Amino acid sequence: MYAPLGDTPLDPDVVMFCGLAARVMLLQEAAIGAGVASSVATFGRPTCMAVPASLASGVVMSTGCVGNRVYEARRLQLSL
Repeated sequence: MYAPLGDTPLDPDVVMFCGLAARVMLLQEAAIGAGVASSVATFGRPTCMAVPASLASGVVMSTGCVGNRVYEARRLQLSL
């Protein structure tokens, strides 16, 4: 199930955050401090691998794959 965190009827297995690099870095630092950060390197692609990696290893980071960036750029162009 994909849903906003506040609207989930069940406790989530994975929570995804999207943000600017500076904010995501702060989230990663907090995960390290809490002892829940993964030793897995940041994912460049495929982004879909971040979900199973997170389930197996804790907090992971992804820069978003090419498809993510292309589709988001296209969505932004269409909304201008």
